[in-house]
Amino acid sequence: MDNRIAAFFQVLHEQHLKPRGYKKSGRNFHRIADGYTERVQFQGSAWNGSSVPWRFYVNVGVEFQKLRMRTARKGFPGTHCWARIGGIVVTAPEHFDLQPNRAQQLARRLAKLLEAASRVIGRKQSHWRASFRKTRNPYIEML
Repeated sequence: MDNRIAAFFQVLHEQHLKPRGYKKSGRNFHRIADGYTERVQFQGSAWNGSSVPWRFYVNVGVEFQKLRMRTARKGFPGTHCWARIGGIVVTAPEHFDLQPNRAQQLARRLAKLLEAASRVIGRKQSHWRASFRKTRNPYIEML
């Protein structure tokens, strides 16, 4: 991983997410709530290259405590349900670009969007848990 990308995630974690209770593992973050775990995954674009800003997507997921997974989620391990952040927070863009000299601004913006997503998750997680229990699908979408 490019040093600037690693530095961005370090700043995002240390200054914005760690104070909010998130733990970091690579480009994945999680924090434990009452009865569930919020998960955040930063997914780099398949078309990233050295001559363009690093593009990425933000996936937000929920793992329900004491509820068995039906199948392993290859794309987003540890989640019972997930969505791109734009499916949860309507003001979130489809993707993000890490521009030179704008890392601090982007980190602040992402922290605000993740807090907004967390509020939605808090309100809807019991509904999603009930939906997961009723369906035969291995996971449910959060939309």
